[in-house]
Amino acid sequence: AQADSGIDQLQLRQQQLNAAKAGNQAEVDVLNAVVAIQQARARHQAAAQNRALQEKLLDVEERTGCMIDRGVCTNGILIDDEWTKIFNKYDVGVSISIDGPADIHDASRVDFKGKGTHADVIEGLKHLRKAKIEPGDGVAARPALKATKTKSAQMPPAHMAKIMTGWLRTYGK
Repeated sequence: AQADSGIDQLQLRQQQLNAAKAGNQAEVDVLNAVVAIQQARARHQAAAQNRALQEKLLDVEERTGCMIDRGVCTNGILIDDEWTKIFNKYDVGVSISIDGPADIHDASRVDFKGKGTHADVIEGLKHLRKAKIEPGDGVAARPALKATKTKSAQMPPAHMAKIMTGWLRTYGK
């Protein structure tokens, strides 16, 4: 009888834990849904503001006969096919900020987990080139960058910028 009582108590505790787990999961699911709605609302608002701005720019172009160049400078890590369609649709020029080869770039450009972003930047660059968008030169020559294993980080900024401009033009082609 004592053993049956112990088993019953364990089963009851297991049921209580499963109920608590289900309740916690439901709370997480609701919070995720709320965040998703907030993100969707923010994307919609940004798209509406962007469309309004595009209409204003087109109106200015039509009234004045002047072309307004549109451009963005980005680290490129979020560029995907959807972004390249937007860039092409609105004729937006794109510049990529990159510090050079992975050992130099990743020494100071990391994501929120502390992982270097060079590979992600190159993926964004590949998306641009696949969409026939050749990025402008967005070289970051940062003299405050501490020396890494390579001597490149110790070069004068102007010299580093010259090297990086050529590197960016040819990398990945």
